[in-house]
Amino acid sequence: DITERKIMVEERERLTGILESTSDMISTSTPNGQLTFMNSAGRALLGWEMDADLAGTHIPDVHPQWAYDIIEKEGLPIAKDQGVWLGETAIIDLNSDEIPVSQVIMSHRSPDGKVEYFSTIIRDVSGQKRMEAALAASERNYREIFEMSNDAIFIHDIHGNILDVNQSVLEMFEFSREEALSSEIQD
Repeated sequence: DITERKIMVEERERLTGILESTSDMISTSTPNGQLTFMNSAGRALLGWEMDADLAGTHIPDVHPQWAYDIIEKEGLPIAKDQGVWLGETAIIDLNSDEIPVSQVIMSHRSPDGKVEYFSTIIRDVSGQKRMEAALAASERNYREIFEMSNDAIFIHDIHGNILDVNQSVLEMFEFSREEALSSEIQD
């Protein structure tokens, strides 16, 4: 019994070490939404003290209303029915700032099939969202310069197939866009 208990304690410590070493937020909750565990990465992401008590903290307390609506209407029911749900939501830090996240919700069942608890893995995607916004802005700027230029601009592949042209090409060569895009650069 002592050896078995010692093995269980060591395994628990090993798993806790894994949960604490990840940079993603990992938490668990009861079926009614009471948070029961949150790793240090989650506490840091939310701006909480590492020893903050979770008593009385529920899932809606860490999400903006729109994100909790997704979790309540889609995430938890799908996780309950299919075992796992993946989607994009947001969390709220201590400054009430929304942090966009990718979230996985998993249901964990007892041997009789009843949901005992939910776990979630949350990854901050705010850096990715900023890069996507910057890329979209850059694309808009490129498209504006491309279309507004008085010079004829052709974009083609290494085989000479025309992939795109600006308005100046169409006016200069009296092509329709379809004619230009079905041509090769040597034409």
